[in-house]
Amino acid sequence: MAVLVLTVLASLLADLAQAILGAIVLVAAIGLVNLAPLRRIRTIRQRDFWLGLVALAGVLVFGVLRGVLEAVLISLLVLLHELDHPRIVAGERAPGLLVVRPEGRLFFANARRVVDRITAIVVDRRPPPRVVLLDLSAVNDLEVTALERLADLAEDLHGQGRALWVAAPSQRPLEMLRRGAELLGRNDLRADTGRLGVRVFMSLDDAVAAYQRQTQPGRPPP
Repeated sequence: MAVLVLTVLASLLADLAQAILGAIVLVAAIGLVNLAPLRRIRTIRQRDFWLGLVALAGVLVFGVLRGVLEAVLISLLVLLHELDHPRIVAGERAPGLLVVRPEGRLFFANARRVVDRITAIVVDRRPPPRVVLLDLSAVNDLEVTALERLADLAEDLHGQGRALWVAAPSQRPLEMLRRGAELLGRNDLRADTGRLGVRVFMSLDDAVAAYQRQTQPGRPPP
């Protein structure tokens, strides 16, 4: 009887060992997956949570090595996108004083885009600002190309009867501002102003106080 069963069902039972082995491996693999870190990451930052899911899916679909490599590649692409599209926060600190704070490094790849976004913010502002105050407190580096684009912005604002001021630069951007003062129509950053009306302040509060003094009754607008 046993021989008959084995003879008849041999083709059906041929892959049984592989199926059982696959089930054992799957159960063992599920036991290795720990979702608690992903839940913790999700509560802290959604972007990192989704990147973690991408890495997990890549490992399950393509294997450990290829999955990890693809996750690293996607993370690098996300990082490059963030560098190329820095966040910009804008708001008024006083009537006619528009404070714009870019966040991140300003360099050749994002300089034009940042200046274009600042220009769009200024154009959309009603009433139009007298002074655009560029808060560099969240900028850790300022490259030559970015400095040239800021000089273009200063030229455009000057032609519209407005002024570009700069506040709170950290050490590296401050050094670049000093070296490229002529681009901004300045001979010396220590002077009050220059050809384009660009002024540099060591803190945001100093800039706001200077603007308030300058716009008191009887004082000409910048």
